[in-house]
Amino acid sequence: MNLDNNLNTPSTLRYRTSFLLGGVGVVALIFVFIFALLGANPSEADQRSYMGQQAAQGVLATGTLDVLLSTFIPDPDARATVDAAIEDEINSAIISTLIALTPTATPLPTDVPIQDTFVENNPFLGPEDAPITIVEFSDYNCGFCGRFHSTTLDPLLEHYGDLVKFVYREYPVIGGQNTADIGAAAQCLNEQNLYWEFTELVWQNQTSPNRVQIDGNVLGDYAEQVGADTDALLECLESGRGFDVVLADFEAGRAFNITGTPTFFINGERFVGAQPIEAFFNIIDRKLLEQGIEPPARD
Repeated sequence: MNLDNNLNTPSTLRYRTSFLLGGVGVVALIFVFIFALLGANPSEADQRSYMGQQAAQGVLATGTLDVLLSTFIPDPDARATVDAAIEDEINSAIISTLIALTPTATPLPTDVPIQDTFVENNPFLGPEDAPITIVEFSDYNCGFCGRFHSTTLDPLLEHYGDLVKFVYREYPVIGGQNTADIGAAAQCLNEQNLYWEFTELVWQNQTSPNRVQIDGNVLGDYAEQVGADTDALLECLESGRGFDVVLADFEAGRAFNITGTPTFFINGERFVGAQPIEAFFNIIDRKLLEQGIEPPARD
């Protein structure tokens, strides 16, 4: 089964545009942090010169402007018509946004109240009322995310058992539209309670030495492997419900000033990167002790 036609309908254009504009915002935020960490306060002329060079080279999340345009405007004639005008507009927007956002001092990202880090329809593992909630904002094309899912997640959940609830949220900033397409299919399969079985195949491919590029054919094959109701899957994709979840997660991540994947919130405390499992143990144990709960003994 090939899902390409169901992932590329006129109704999905608004999602593609949102991911593009959101990617510009994420890149802008990254540059803001770079300037702040370096203690730099360049003149506006210097900023325009530097950002103009970067924009001209197509420094956006996943590559050049041509790559982005070909992603959501596949028709070459239509793309040629709008290419020059859009390039000028986006490059100008990048420069203006970066200049407007570059501060003399930037506060570090803050923690987030637990109840704000996830929503009801996010896929999760573990008890709903577990004393520890780990929320991951992640990208299926992110190598560090793949490492976490292949080496850390299962031992972590096994160690803490019913003490931990693990929530996954979509943040397609590495793979762009490809990640968003995977996420939309995964969220549609979450309606069939097959999210974890489906994404396990995605993560296995991501870390495989024989990794393949995931497209509509591969997504369709994965859906069939996990026993999905394919008619329901196609209906969900065409309706846009899967993309609705991806876009909501993406916008939440931007609101939380997430600049890279994976980013975790452990009972609301920000924790960035595929760090060693002992680093997770340290935070989770502390959060348990704060609630008067004795953490499990470590091996």
